[in-house]
This record gives sequence, structure tokens and C-alpha cells, in this order.
Amino acid sequence: MSKNPGIPARNFLQSLSSETGKQLLESLTQLCEILENKVDPEPTEIRLVEGLYNIIESINTMEYNLRSYINEHDERIRHSQKLSDLLEADRKYGSSVMFD
Repeated sequence: MSKNPGIPARNFLQSLSSETGKQLLESLTQLCEILENKVDPEPTEIRLVEGLYNIIESINTMEYNLRSYINEHDERIRHSQKLSDLLEADRKYGSSVMFD
């Protein structure tokens, strides 16, 4: 199992962005609209619409948070690579070159 949380986060975001993930959201949205437009909905249908709104909102919020997390994670990795490159560099500059 990978200890890098960026990998499963990226995989999950890709699955949300895939055709299947998009179809899932479209189906939930379509069901919600149909139930919402019923003239005399049953109490279970009203509760279902509320639940569907919560799920759709949660998925959209999670997708946004995952994108932010992945961007921050990638930035930290780039920053740490730059720092380690600077610390491990064997290049010498200035007068230190003359005294080797």
C-alpha cells in the first residue's frame, strides 16, 4: 500500500471525472429534477430529494477539495525536490572553485 496520499486522491478524482462518474452525477441530478417537479410528491420522495441534494453537493465539494489537495500536494513535492536539489548539489561557485 502506498504511503503517498496524493496517489489514491488523484485516482479517486480521476474516477469522478471519468465517463462513469459523470453519468452517475447526471443520473442523480435527473432523478432529483424529476422528483422535484412532481405535483404531489410522497413524503419518501421529498426525503429522497433532500438526500439527493446532499449527495450531489457533497460530491461537488469533495471534488473541489480533492483538486485543491492534489494541487497543494504537488506543489509541496516540487518545493521539496527543489530544496533537496539545492542541498545535494555538488556545484561550486565563486572562490570555492579556486581552492579545490
